[in-house]
Amino acid sequence: MKPYFILFLLFCGLHNIVFAQPIWTLDRCISYARENNIQLKITQLNAELNEVNYSQSKFNFLPNLNANGSYGISRGRNIDPTTNTYIVQNITGGSGTISTSITLFGGLRKLNQMRESYYAYMSSKYSAEQTLNDVSLNVANAYLQIVMAKEQLLRAEQTLALSKEQQERTKKLVASGVQSESANYNIDAQVAQDEVNLIAARNQQNIALLNLQLLLNLEKPVDVEVPSIELPEHFEYGSGAVDSIFNKAVVSFPSVMSSYYNLQSSFKTLQVARGGRYPSINFSYSLFTSYSDAAKNVTGYDTTGAIYPIGYVMATNQLVVAPELTYHYKNIPFADQLNNNLGKNYGLGISIPILNGWSTNAGIKRSKLQWSIARFNYDQTKLNLKRDISTAYADAQAASSRYASQKKLLESLQIAFDFTQKRYEVGVTNVYDYSTARKNLYDAESQLLQAKYDYLFKLKILDFYQGNKITLP
Repeated sequence: MKPYFILFLLFCGLHNIVFAQPIWTLDRCISYARENNIQLKITQLNAELNEVNYSQSKFNFLPNLNANGSYGISRGRNIDPTTNTYIVQNITGGSGTISTSITLFGGLRKLNQMRESYYAYMSSKYSAEQTLNDVSLNVANAYLQIVMAKEQLLRAEQTLALSKEQQERTKKLVASGVQSESANYNIDAQVAQDEVNLIAARNQQNIALLNLQLLLNLEKPVDVEVPSIELPEHFEYGSGAVDSIFNKAVVSFPSVMSSYYNLQSSFKTLQVARGGRYPSINFSYSLFTSYSDAAKNVTGYDTTGAIYPIGYVMATNQLVVAPELTYHYKNIPFADQLNNNLGKNYGLGISIPILNGWSTNAGIKRSKLQWSIARFNYDQTKLNLKRDISTAYADAQAASSRYASQKKLLESLQIAFDFTQKRYEVGVTNVYDYSTARKNLYDAESQLLQAKYDYLFKLKILDFYQGNKITLP
């Protein structure tokens, strides 16, 4: 039986390895979100689309080159290409043309369109980076919510275990007469409340896991690693930190850079519209030829012996006659026809805009308004950045103070609870005072957890505005 027992243990071990839920770190969550987040994919595809438009705008400087060909059959009455007379015959023929044209001058529209496309591409590229940063920050927040929920669940389990131990001690105290019978009912109620708190903590953890699952676009929730987190005792940023962070972020933060390049693109759109007032000069060239199976060359002739009149001599009015001839023809080869019918066409054209339904002036006016809107958007983006950094600094500073205060409060309540617990066990105080002290301690522990992770997340936001990678200490 021993070999079968060993095989059974191995099977159980392999089963746990295969079906164990993977543990995800924060770095893995952010990396996965970067590759699978739907909103991020959309912004990245928009950037690629604008990159294609930019590449096309560069190729627009090349001349046009087109080749055209035709082939057809004409039935019935047609013109003989040899004699230029009408004949009743089916004719097969075709033609071909190669043409090219290039704009020599067009109000610099193509140049400005290329620059406009470049700035639009850069704007969308930084917009995708901003979405990437937002997704990373949201993932970090969801991750920390799970870590906090796990700690809250652990504390709820420990609290319930302590309450059950105290429940056993209370029964003994009541049995020995140290506490009254009502102490049993009160401690039972305390255990029931701690069980409710445990269910709520477990539910909060499940919700936090679900939020991360939806954010990462996963089919099922994953478990996360609970790192050892040490927070600074004191707020490390000075009074000039807001200006320092802003001055660094305003020249590199993706949302500001996206707005800046959008402003430049709007200005180039205005220059494109202004180019519509200038004339355009174009050069064109085409090469063409044709072929017909009715095309023939005269190779000789014979006389039939008959004569027919062709006119009169003006001075003598004498009749002029000519012999009737029968001609011999030979089809002109295909290659010879292409060479003989080869033609070229050169052209230089100019188009001067005079009046086109006032569309050019209307386009310029629209572009000016859009450029003004883009300038205000750029200024507003910088103001929003300054406001967000200032808010993040104030929030982090307040979170630091709250965290320090909650630590002091918890230490005081822990001492008070220990003192009340000792008095309760010797019958000096009642179960109501004990339950009140226990509830105050539990609430303080929960609030300290919230303050801890709120402070940590606020610090991560300040790191985010400085362009630092989001990691856990």
